[in-house]
Order: sequence, then C-alpha cells, then structure tokens
Amino acid sequence: MTALVQTRIDSSVKAGAERVLRSMGMSLNDGIRIFLTQVKMEKALPFKPFVVDEPNKDTMNAVNRVNKREGLKKISLKEFDNMLDK
Repeated sequence: MTALVQTRIDSSVKAGAERVLRSMGMSLNDGIRIFLTQVKMEKALPFKPFVVDEPNKDTMNAVNRVNKREGLKKISLKEFDNMLDK
C-alpha cells in the first residue's frame, strides 16, 4: 500500500535537488523515498544536521576591513614564503 506525501518547498531548492538526483539517474520521488526509508531504518536523520553560527562582531569587522582593503600591504612571494616558514 502507498501513501501520498505533499509538501511545500522553495522552487529553487526543488529544481536544484532534481538536477542532482537526475544526474544520479533518479527522480525527485526516488530521492524522497530513499530519504524516508533511511529515516525509518536508522530511526534518525541519515545525516548529521548542524547550525552555522552567525559571524560575531570581530569577524564581521575583519571581513569589512578586508573588503575595503584596509590594513593590507603588498609583499613579495619570497616574503610570503618566509612568513609560512615561521
């Protein structure tokens, strides 16, 4: 017996997933079926979810300085190589 599963998802996510699955010879339905089967078998998600923390203020300040080219200086390849040796 089969059951119908319906969900709403961003169209770009759906299109991207379809491209990937198609390149592996599968349909979106195949991918969803495999995912749900793995969840049932493992009694867990078949991957480890994680949360990417938002960058803190110091990180954002550093990124902004680099984007503005602040505090950057030109060095030779030899100087750069010497820095790596330290």
